[in-house]
Amino acid sequence: MDYKIIIGIISPNPEPAQKLLAGYEVKTDVKILENPDENIYQQILSDTPELLLLDLDMKETDPLQVCRKLTSEVPIPVVLYGDQPSEDTVQSGFQAGADEVISIGTNDTISKKRFGRVLNQIKYKLDNRQLSDQLREKTRLLEASEALKKRILKIVGHDMRNPLNGIIGITDLILSEGIENQDELKQMLQLVENSGENLLDLVNKLLEVIKSESYDESLFLENTDMVVLTEKVYQLQLPSARKKGITLTRKVDPELKAVRVDPAKVEHIMGDLVNNAIKFTPTEGRVSLEISRKDRDTLEIIVEDTGIGIQAASIHQLTQKSNNRMGTAGEKGHGIGIPVVQKFVKLHGGDFHIESAKDQGTTFKVNLPIP
Repeated sequence: MDYKIIIGIISPNPEPAQKLLAGYEVKTDVKILENPDENIYQQILSDTPELLLLDLDMKETDPLQVCRKLTSEVPIPVVLYGDQPSEDTVQSGFQAGADEVISIGTNDTISKKRFGRVLNQIKYKLDNRQLSDQLREKTRLLEASEALKKRILKIVGHDMRNPLNGIIGITDLILSEGIENQDELKQMLQLVENSGENLLDLVNKLLEVIKSESYDESLFLENTDMVVLTEKVYQLQLPSARKKGITLTRKVDPELKAVRVDPAKVEHIMGDLVNNAIKFTPTEGRVSLEISRKDRDTLEIIVEDTGIGIQAASIHQLTQKSNNRMGTAGEKGHGIGIPVVQKFVKLHGGDFHIESAKDQGTTFKVNLPIP
């Protein structure tokens, strides 16, 4: 296992203890506390060591009293060490709660073996802890994979079956019976088109489900031209806006030519927010996308619409995967986009805020730290 044992040395002269540790093939990260005081409990906890070495030869502090305090308040093994502790001191050390009392003043092989056993016990405990952490992580991934499989099966098995059945049923009717009435034929073809659009929307959302549940929790930061990226998002969302008779505008600071972000994730953030705004804005409404530098270290993305808004008490539901709101033109909502946005913003170490009121539109604000 690749890790270091964090060891705290409490001594005004830590060199002998450091030499003791050097004789063992153990990777250590040593924290030294030379002058313990009444706040020793807080001082020790701040470094969270796996083992404490306490100098029996300290003059200004009673090491046995320190040992009693530590062993009564901190669940950490304590080893007392000294030049040549007497039998009475050794006994008093064990009575004070020490796990071991050893001599480092002479070539005491017995003491060194006992100290080696303490180190091995700690290594064993850390090995088990690391294995347990790995097992928990694998269990979490398996559970997430199982949940993802169930969500995919639900979408494929139910939501996608209905529009497919509709398309097959209508085309079968047209081919088998023939439709001479052009208005009736046009109406049926319109139903096929609507079912096809619903199916495409479900496929897109299925891809979002997969992406949201198995996305790489890593950032691939690179210098990004936000002017180009904003224009790309604008052009991709423009057809949807025009189809609903919505005015879509974009505004971006022309100086944002080399912003260090993950371009794929930022594109996803902007695209989903604009898509959501279009979905819940009625005909003749407006949606705007604005990108600016809020301050020297912060990139701000604002998406604002004149849509139907949402009651303040229900805003939290937007970030929940169970949210399934219908758009103003009957567009289906699958409650996936906003939770993914929230994940990607958090991954950047940023903030995400939603401001809205019923019938007064919605404003999405994203602040991302930038170097």
